[in-house]
Parts: sequence; structure tokens; C-alpha cells
Amino acid sequence: MEKVTLAVKDLVNYVYATGDLSSQSQGQNRAYIGTQIHQHRQASYGLDDFKEVAVDGEIDFADITYRLVGRIDGVLFEDGVRIIEEIKSTTQVLEGLQKPLQEAHLRQLMVYGFLYAKAQQLETVTLRLLYIHYPSMSQKAFTQTYDTAFLAQEAYVALETYRAWHEKILAHLWARERTLEGLKFPFIDIREGQALLIEKTYETMIDKDILYASAPTGIGKTMATLYGTLKTIHRYDEKIFYATAKNAGKQVARQMVEKVKEEGVALKAITLNSKESLCLRDEVDCDPAICPFAKDYYDRVNEALKDIFAHDVLYDGPLLKQYGALHKVCPHELALDVARYCDVIIGDFNYAFDPRIQLVRFFEEDDYKIKLLVDEAHNLIDRSRAMYSTSLSYEEIKRWHHHLDGISPSPLKALSALKKAAETIMNQATQAHQPMVAFKDVPKAFHKAVEDTYKALEILMEQHKQHRLRSLFKNAFFEVLQWLRIAHYYEEAHVFLVHHERDDVRFEMACLDASKPLKETMTQQVESAVLFSATLEPLNYHQDLLTQGIGRSLMLPSPYDPRRLGLFVDNAPSIRYRDRRGSIERIQRSEEHTSELQSHSDLV
Repeated sequence: MEKVTLAVKDLVNYVYATGDLSSQSQGQNRAYIGTQIHQHRQASYGLDDFKEVAVDGEIDFADITYRLVGRIDGVLFEDGVRIIEEIKSTTQVLEGLQKPLQEAHLRQLMVYGFLYAKAQQLETVTLRLLYIHYPSMSQKAFTQTYDTAFLAQEAYVALETYRAWHEKILAHLWARERTLEGLKFPFIDIREGQALLIEKTYETMIDKDILYASAPTGIGKTMATLYGTLKTIHRYDEKIFYATAKNAGKQVARQMVEKVKEEGVALKAITLNSKESLCLRDEVDCDPAICPFAKDYYDRVNEALKDIFAHDVLYDGPLLKQYGALHKVCPHELALDVARYCDVIIGDFNYAFDPRIQLVRFFEEDDYKIKLLVDEAHNLIDRSRAMYSTSLSYEEIKRWHHHLDGISPSPLKALSALKKAAETIMNQATQAHQPMVAFKDVPKAFHKAVEDTYKALEILMEQHKQHRLRSLFKNAFFEVLQWLRIAHYYEEAHVFLVHHERDDVRFEMACLDASKPLKETMTQQVESAVLFSATLEPLNYHQDLLTQGIGRSLMLPSPYDPRRLGLFVDNAPSIRYRDRRGSIERIQRSEEHTSELQSHSDLV
């Protein structure tokens, strides 16, 4: 009997999810809110309680054994009663709430309860669906005791509904497994150095380790690492995530996937792009009261998924926008849903490492086993510092304070406190008479003012869908939201900077070293990782600043004959500003001459 691993969330979301996408404010902030809510609730657990309890169990269904997997938020003991708790954060008012906000919430808890009861051999189990309102932290609980036999039957019903869709997924996965077994290198010749990079990539993925590979330009690093990783794909829940710093890198990765497909391998791959580039409207605003592609998204997305999955295998921006327009669903959200069923996911560094953008469904949940490839890895040091840094402008704060005077409910109390806190810091920094002044910590008054400003702006986001100033307070909302997100990660590797610029003062939480969260991503959130570049020297420098010194290393020499290298220096033209116009013709002639030299095959 075939065994298949299936995430409980995938099951219940497909079968039971209905309604709108979250509004833009909720959607962009749900991970931040969710983390705060879960930490707040779990901090109240007693010594005999458990949090983040992994559960799994098998259900035989027709000719397939489904291994359902998930993670329970809490297992609590209250007055001798064992309670399985699922925590959900919400910004919706809880007063008068008579039933769960979404059926999928309860159904997820019911499957978790069944898996737990089955493992513990319980005849009944008590389940609690707990909603916690943000920011008030008020609570609404739905608690009920179920017979395990009833929960088992409900799980079977969900699987029966899901099966028609899942059969299509399984057909692809079986084809992938069958065609990967005979995968041959998709080029006639393997370049010098490629074979060793393939071998070391394969070993690293099998051993669930980290590899730093320094290899010269031109030996085919993308294909070598992709091919070496594909040879290790054996389980249904394994995926390759190809992270790169530039669009050109995404294009090369897609081309290599296409090359593998030409060899008859059944692969589905997606190239992820920004929400702005995929939006079907003139302005990005994902509130369902404004965007028709967010309204009733979950009522239409299943048909879109079936359609795109059946007819295409390589998904990119134009294709996703086409299907989004056809089915009236958000192309960006559709891309994230399609990615669940892809074998290779290609995207910017941000999707793997940036805490503000990272794909939680792949990197913070246990549903998938990610094999990570990091192209042009030398760029990740500076990029990662920027990911864990953010800033606010004093001029922007003043502008918000000025233009939002008169709107109701008024955010001026919070904005005035923020402006005053900023000015206090500016006065302190001015005494140093330096263009940039560093402080160890963010002043508490400033941080508190940012939090209060966020809460005030969030109310405006929810109450004013068509206001003429929406663009202004929407941008302000996301600026302060970014600040609060990074504040969550502020630690020893951060410093609070005050920059005195020509026409402004900027307050920055600057990350000096992001190696700790990067290491956590590559050791706890993915199974294995290969970081490669032509410029990874010195290797220990990159290892220290990316994964705190851990990881294997491989240095490949250049395969090219050094006698065929020509280095020509023309130091005659001046590039000083006052001389540039007179130097243009000489520089052009130098470039033309160099091109002529390169065209001669006998150059040594």
C-alpha cells in the first residue's frame, strides 16, 4: 500500500477554507501578530502543560495510507481534564461571537484531536479553539468534548473530499519519482569541476549538512547544484528552494529546470515575484473591500489550482496573472498556493531569509523538507544585514503628523508622542556633533510611541477603505509595522543609529551581523543547504558571517588556461568630472580595441 505524507493544514484549507483573503493590514501583519499572540498565551501555560506538540498518524484510505502530520499549539491539564488547544489570533471583535470565525479553524483542531487521541489511545478528547484579539488580548474560547470515533469519521470525510484533487498531485509525484530514477546529466559533456560539485552537493544533501562551494564563473554551478540535489529527491514532501540575489539568477535557474525537463523528467517549478509585479490593479491594496481579487478568494482558488495544475508545469509571473484574471483570484496569493505543489521553487533571497517576507509555510512549519540552494551567496552577507535592519525618517513622521490632523479616529496623540520621542533623541545625538551617533538600545519611549502609532494607524486602515488620505496612512502603517517586526529581532548584533542627513534625520535599527538567524534558517528550517559563488573567498569569512562558522567547504580551481588570460590597462584617459567629456572618445576606442583582441583565437 502506497504511503503519503499530508499536512493537516493543506487538507483542511483545501476542503473547508472559504471567504476573503485577509485585508492588506492583516495579511502583511498576520505572522507578526500570530507570533505575539502565541507567545503571550503559551507563557501562561503551567508546568504540566505542553506547547508545540508534534502529532502524526496513519489512515488507510482505499489503496493509500495517509500519514497526517501537524503541530498542536498546546496540551493543557485543567482540573484533571486534558485539553487540546488551538490558538488563533484575530483583529475582529470577539464580543457576541457565537461560532468559530472559519470552519477550517475548527476542522484543523478536530484532526489534531483525532491524531492525538489515536496516539494516546483515548476514547474521548476535549478540544479548545481559542481566539485572542489583538491588540486587546481579550479571549473567546469554544470548548467541546468529542468521541474519538466521531473525529475519525470526520477525518475520513475530509480525505474523501480531498482525494479527487490529491490523486492529481500523487500522479505527478509518482511520475516525478519514476523519471528522476533515470535522470542523466542533461548536457553531452560535464565541464571540469562540475562533476566534483555535483558529487559534493549530493553528499551534502544526503547528510543534511551545509556546503560552501567556491567555483569559478563558467563551470555551470547552477546545473551542477540543481542536478546533484535532484538526485537526492525521494520523498513526497521534499522540495528544492533556489534562492538568488538577482532576476538574472532566477532566469538561469528556470532555464536549467527546462533543460532537465527536456530529459523527460516530470517537474513542476515556479518563479516567485513580488506582489507589486503580479498585482492586477493599478495600486496594491489587498483589502477585500477594495480588491475584487481578494474578495471571496477561498471560494474560487480551488478551481484555479486545478486548472493551472492540469495545464501547465512551469509557472511565472505572466502565466499566474493570466490565471488570476481568468478565475478572479489574486495572482500573488495564487503563486504561493501553487508553490505548495511544486518541486522547485525559485525566488529572491528574501523569500528564504527575510523575517518580514519569508514563506512561513515552507520555512517555519514542518510540512515540507526543504533542500536549499543559495546562488551568488557572497551577496547574502550585506543583504541579510539589510533584512534585519529598518529605519524611520523624522521628516516622514512630521508629514504624517501634519496631514493626518483632522481624520477620525485621530492618530495625533500617538503621532505627537512619536514626534516628541524622536526630537528628544535628536537633541541627545546633537551633543556629539557627529553625522552619525550610535546608541546600544532603542529608547523605550520611542519604541512605545511606534507601537501606539501602529495601533492608531491600524484602526484607520480598517475603518477608511476609500479615504483620500489612504495612500498616506497605508504607507505610514507599513513603515511602523516594519519597525516593529525588526524590533522583535533586536539583540546584541544590533545598534540604534541616528543619522544626521542634509535635510532629514533618520533613526535606524542596524543589524551588524545576521549570522545567528541565518544559521537558524539553514540548520533548523531546512534539511540541507549549498551556498555557491565565484567569489566566496576567504571561505572562513563567509562561513562566520553566514552560519557562524559551521559548514563544509569546497574550492574549485579555474578550468581555464591561464595563458589565455589577457590583462590590458589604458591609464591615459582621465575620468575626473571636468575631464570626462574629453575622455569619451578615447575610452570608446579602447573598448573597440579590446573587443578586437578578444576576437582573435590565437590570443595568449
